Amino acid sequence: MKFFATAVLLASTVMTAPFANAADAPQGKVLIIMSGAHELELKDGKKYPTGTYLDEVSVPLHALIVAGYTPVFASPNGTPPSIDQWSEKEWFFNGDPKALADDKALLEKQEGFKQKAPTSTREFWYQAVSPRFRTS
Repeated sequence: MKFFATAVLLASTVMTAPFANAADAPQGKVLIIMSGAHELELKDGKKYPTGTYLDEVSVPLHALIVAGYTPVFASPNGTPPSIDQWSEKEWFFNGDPKALADDKALLEKQEGFKQKAPTSTREFWYQAVSPRFRTS
């Protein structure tokens, strides 16, 4: 699921590239689908905490916000996304503790990131997407 979430975020980032600033961008909401997995069960039965790498979500998230979009977080089953503890290391941010702190703060400010995701992908489809295709 990490790959899928990263691909969605990267595709969203590419879509914002032509716009120099938020005034030029078609503002709206962007659905960011992330895994709701918080741990992996290993062969020996031990649980390994996991999640999305911080920089995999913070870099495209920043680009979306700068472009004037509002991020909406969702997961397949509506559970909140989590950040992999091993990705919260300065060396992922060129050894810059401020960059790490800024990215963590960016995510903490996002509605729906730490609490239950506002919707599951199925709920989002029925509430936001499918009405556009209904004929009655």
